[in-house]
Amino acid sequence: MKPDETRRPAEQSPAQPRKEQPVATACAWWCALGLLTLALGALAPGGFFHTPHAVALACAELAALAVLVALAAAAGRLVGRRIRIVAASAVLLAFGASWGTFWYTGHFLDGESIGFLFGDLAGVLGYAAGMNVALFAALGAVTITAAVAATRLLPRWVAARPPAFLRSFTRITISAAAACAVTTLLHAGTGEYRAQRDFAAGPSARALSDLLESPDGPQGAAAAPVSRRPIAPAEFPVESRPLNVLVILVDSLRADQLRTFGGARDVMPAVDALAREGIAYTDCLTTATHTDYAAPSALSSHHPLRARTSHTCPANPPYPRILLHDILKAAGWRTAIFSSQDEHWRSMANYLDTGSLDRYVHAGAGPRPENPEGTLDDSVTTDAATRWIDEGGAPFFACLNLQNAHAPYPVPAGFARRFGPATRDFPISFGWYPREKTEVVKDLYADSLAYIDLLLGRLFDHLKERGLWDETIVIVTADHGEAFYERGIAMHGGAIVPEVARVPLIVRVPGLAPARDARPAQILDIPPTVCRALGMPPHPSFQGIDLLESHPPRERSRFIVVQTPFARQCAIDRGGRTLIYDAHAHAFTSSDPDLEARLVAWYRAQVDYYADHARMAAEYPPILE
Repeated sequence: MKPDETRRPAEQSPAQPRKEQPVATACAWWCALGLLTLALGALAPGGFFHTPHAVALACAELAALAVLVALAAAAGRLVGRRIRIVAASAVLLAFGASWGTFWYTGHFLDGESIGFLFGDLAGVLGYAAGMNVALFAALGAVTITAAVAATRLLPRWVAARPPAFLRSFTRITISAAAACAVTTLLHAGTGEYRAQRDFAAGPSARALSDLLESPDGPQGAAAAPVSRRPIAPAEFPVESRPLNVLVILVDSLRADQLRTFGGARDVMPAVDALAREGIAYTDCLTTATHTDYAAPSALSSHHPLRARTSHTCPANPPYPRILLHDILKAAGWRTAIFSSQDEHWRSMANYLDTGSLDRYVHAGAGPRPENPEGTLDDSVTTDAATRWIDEGGAPFFACLNLQNAHAPYPVPAGFARRFGPATRDFPISFGWYPREKTEVVKDLYADSLAYIDLLLGRLFDHLKERGLWDETIVIVTADHGEAFYERGIAMHGGAIVPEVARVPLIVRVPGLAPARDARPAQILDIPPTVCRALGMPPHPSFQGIDLLESHPPRERSRFIVVQTPFARQCAIDRGGRTLIYDAHAHAFTSSDPDLEARLVAWYRAQVDYYADHARMAAEYPPILE
């Protein structure tokens, strides 16, 4: 080194960041993401700019975004540049994915939805792409492009600005973020704004509120006694009534689509004709607002609540599950399930496939169906069931899970629609479609049910032609109903509302007189009712009741649960009164001390049982007395 050379201070070296740059870079990130947030809030269906609290909700999201950016910037100082780039890209991808989820469903990503997503990643992505492939691809491409561009361009833009500019830029940005925080605090309250702030303001507000939430269920004193039942071998009489059993679950079928249950239109004449031959239970509830919980309970007679957050059945589950086909297989019946949906969805196959099925046909058992939702057309399912029934032999048990009535309510091109248009000119995403199109959507839904009814009519006629009709118990019900914005929500899988909770239940048993029965029923009552019709005692593991009992209880507690990205609730219906506990709001919907105590007792009994491996090995699930 020559004597007149001096070393430039490290902080002045062009290779080193100036002291203003890290904070200014974080501010630049906040500004960029904030502008994107404002644009998406205006463009997205149901975005905050479409609400009465637009300014307050925008401020809440920007304030939450500032907190997350500050935390990310602080963490970024501890790692190298490459890790920062990867982390920033991941954050932007999560940001885009959360907005994409909101665009499809009206809900941002949170812990519950991420667990739900990764519980069946391929199924969720396939369904999302099938609903709107253009939007799905566009969101992915835009998000990845933005991630790469931002991680490269923002730091360069900041590095090229003079120190005085960066100081002013930082002060203005921090002041703006502080103003957003103050506005949020001034509007902090309860009611509609708070619910929208925590769930619909934006992905950052949802992430922060999710971190502060607890998955605990209803709190309080438990006043109802609980029966603990030891596992014991079930004994069945050697002689039973060798009737065939056909259980049909129609996805999303709400009771008022049938004339038997008060419907105004002749949507499903074949099913209504079945109701005139059987017993129509006019007050029947599901066990959950989503299929992966509700449908299995119709065969197991078990409540689906098994954890404080969403539960998927593992392979070889540690808890007992004796399904209707297990009982009938042991008694000599042929057994099968034919499902139009992919039974790998949310690991339903792990629960349903107990080793007692002679045939298990579903959409996930072969190549992915051409239907964009990944489901089989119900004609494929009913035809497969018909062929299997025709194989003959021992009495049969068959369960059909039909899916054409699931949104977006597809029917084949050649089907003559009676209610809706042949084509639609608007999108239907899960949980959302334009409100002004509600009546059109109802008509599309009715056509999908009419199509299913046509297929069921053919199946019923086939059984009659084969001489099997008078030897077959036929049960038609639904896993859940469907909402059409009656209470602000669409479709199902979300909040517990009557349109989704109430389902039809028709039980036709040869030799039993037709009737309308108003006793409180639930779909988990199907297994004990079938056992009674066959002359068998109910299995000791059942949590449901026999609906053929001539002296039903005067009052009965019925419980419903939802654990999805859209809602986390549990409810009790007893004596014409209903009480719902919302875990996000940490509150009951109304005040009823008796129902509160019973709901608390049921929730604790279920969750405590499924958390105790020793109890699961020695006892059946508990029953609330």
